[in-house]
Amino acid sequence: MPRFSTPRKAEQRAQAIAPAHGLSYMPSMSKSVDHERQKARLRRQMRAMTGGSPKLHGLTERLMADRARWIRIPAGLLLILGGFAAILPIFGLWMLPIGLALLAVDLPMLRPGVNTALIRGRRWSDGMLRRWRDRND
Repeated sequence: MPRFSTPRKAEQRAQAIAPAHGLSYMPSMSKSVDHERQKARLRRQMRAMTGGSPKLHGLTERLMADRARWIRIPAGLLLILGGFAAILPIFGLWMLPIGLALLAVDLPMLRPGVNTALIRGRRWSDGMLRRWRDRND
């Protein structure tokens, strides 16, 4: 397999080869566009999780604002540290996902995993709630 000196040359080669093999070529997205899409997805998931409570929704929106970075990062770190102190009565594992979600707003490397976990968690909780309601009807 040939090595290419730059990613651009590799992309040009893929663009030239794709039609010969009956494939369509789709250029890769730039990293900044991908990060922005992941950030928007994270914001949508956070809004969907807090949609039922206006007070919680307002707090989440204030924390997700760009100007709240100086509060968001220390709060995320403290929540994660508190999650590791789960043996104490007030602290618990519930603090870990909240802390990770807060840090994912500012750390792009955390966004894909946190987005996936939020989506799966919402689907799981919706399914459990639906089964519980069906059982009680």
